[in-house]
Amino acid sequence: MYYFREINSLNLLIFLLTSAGWILGGWLIVYNSFNLSKSARAVCALASGFIAYIVLTNLIVQLVQLPLASLSASGLLLVLGLLINLRSRGPFPRIKRVDFGILLGILLVTAIFQAILRSLAIFDEFLHMPMISVMATGDIPPHFYLNPSEHFAYHYGLQVYAAILMRTAGLQAWSSFDLSRAFSLALTFWLSVAWFSRYMRSQLAVISSALLTVFAGGTRWLLLLIPTSLLERISAQIVMINTGANTASTLIEALGSTWVLEGAAGIAFPFAFHNGIFMPAHFILGSTGAMPFFTVMLILVMVPKIRLKVPAGIILTLITASLALSAENIFVFFWLGIAASLLLFVISDRGGEPLNHRGSRKLWVWVLLSSAFLAVIQGGFITEFIRTALLGITGTAGSVTANYHGFSLRFPPALPNAHVEALQVSNISHLIVLLFELGPVLILVPLVFSQTQRWILGGKIERAGLSAAALLGFVFPLFVQYGVDRSSTRLAGTSMWLWLVLGLPLFSMWLKKRRELTRTVSVLGLGLAAISGIIIFSLEMTVIHKPQFTYFVDHIDARVSSRYWDRLPEGSQVLDRIPYRSVTLFGRPAHAFSGIYSPLPFWRSLVSAPYIQDVIEADFQYVYMDSDWWSDIEPAMRESYKADCVKLIDEISYKNVEFRRLYDLRACAD
Repeated sequence: MYYFREINSLNLLIFLLTSAGWILGGWLIVYNSFNLSKSARAVCALASGFIAYIVLTNLIVQLVQLPLASLSASGLLLVLGLLINLRSRGPFPRIKRVDFGILLGILLVTAIFQAILRSLAIFDEFLHMPMISVMATGDIPPHFYLNPSEHFAYHYGLQVYAAILMRTAGLQAWSSFDLSRAFSLALTFWLSVAWFSRYMRSQLAVISSALLTVFAGGTRWLLLLIPTSLLERISAQIVMINTGANTASTLIEALGSTWVLEGAAGIAFPFAFHNGIFMPAHFILGSTGAMPFFTVMLILVMVPKIRLKVPAGIILTLITASLALSAENIFVFFWLGIAASLLLFVISDRGGEPLNHRGSRKLWVWVLLSSAFLAVIQGGFITEFIRTALLGITGTAGSVTANYHGFSLRFPPALPNAHVEALQVSNISHLIVLLFELGPVLILVPLVFSQTQRWILGGKIERAGLSAAALLGFVFPLFVQYGVDRSSTRLAGTSMWLWLVLGLPLFSMWLKKRRELTRTVSVLGLGLAAISGIIIFSLEMTVIHKPQFTYFVDHIDARVSSRYWDRLPEGSQVLDRIPYRSVTLFGRPAHAFSGIYSPLPFWRSLVSAPYIQDVIEADFQYVYMDSDWWSDIEPAMRESYKADCVKLIDEISYKNVEFRRLYDLRACAD
């Protein structure tokens, strides 16, 4: 019940053939277009095919139904791979023993994180589950699932694959999302291994560095080592917000408390070991998960190893454009960073640069232009931002865009934090907390800065572009405030992760020239960044054997989803006291909210008093009634649901106490 909504042999066969198509296509493209090492080849092929498949499916589905779009995207990649293999005139590439080893490693890490995610339901699952459900019915790019007349400004890259799993493989919304996120974490880890293997001879150093990319985060817990009197003075300057305010009224109190949140399956996460800016990659479970991270790693590993520029340019365009779907902040800052690096490279060029520099320059110009075009048309936050801006400039009437809140200047400069009000760099108490939130990864920043100019002059444009992206991502939220400031915390957090990935190879080379004591202290100091991630991961492991669907869905709801998902008439709406629950279970949007957190007044009234005539007039054709809601409404309203025009489609009960009922009210509108 957790995994499958239905088991259809034909659909499963089509899904497996489709998967084989994009995997083999990715393998042929990468094998023939890049000179990768044996240890990097398999993971790069799998990740490239995966990303390209998502981007192409997202484009094609705007023309045809999702199953056909998925099949077409897979077929295009396979055909492209075969054509490139023919052009290279080489033998058909064989999968070697090392490739099988890497693939088994990816499956192992995926299985571990999927087992954890199966038991957790944190970080806005009320947003992702219904969105995946309506996307699986074919609404891609998705409209706002709680007000389908509105476009939805959101990053949804990984959710495309989750929707494919739900529609073609017959999985549930929750299992689709859990598997997709786990797979993206596995790719992040193994691509990190490929990246660091290029610079470190020791396997221990490679694995340790790769683990840091997954576990490293801030070190809020070090605030506990500050003397109590000083910490009290610092705490008095800090204002708690969001789940921080739910946890405690002051920072010093919160540091000794467990973090208060929904869907944690009973885990008591210590607030001190969490973070409001720089979270470990394995704990970024909302949004598009680790997809932006493995995309960045893929660019770093593959770009220096280009063999055939045209097919490499095609795949790099799709990879870069995927960032506009999964992490628009990285895409914009990376795009600007690459453009600036190219400009500086051209300015510094004396005409005698090696030929590969010219190729790299032309390649990146092509990738920038084509990925920008895709970012504008493919959907997601950037597409909706541009559409909204154009409507505003031209004064043209158009449908509203949900989840777009606008920008304003911020003064004094401050970094937003998910648990406390923005930390001002001019306030000494705020600055102390900020430094602990960011942690020891900051020591890598000077190394990256000092190397960036050499990367530009050396034609290593992708590294210079990511370095610039990290700087822009850190500085931007200091001076610019987003309408929902909590959403801006990912900017500085992503910058810290980019500095970590770019800086660790430089740190490794720097250590070689230092004395033993300096090396030991430096490694231990940087290792402190992983403490929080390790503790959180250890706690996550304790609930592996306590699975849940998601915090607003139980086993009865899962049975309802198996019976009725995407089977109600198109355009129909289901009234539910938990609106995102019915959208998840039935795949039908409902007009209930004006924004993610803003219920409409008429919907509130309907839930408190669901008179049949009022429900009909509000354009709801069905009512999904649970036992708690039934017991809360007045007896007269309960009696009205026995009217002749009301049809009880189904009732599922548990121990004669808890139940779910699906009512059809369409006849009452006649």
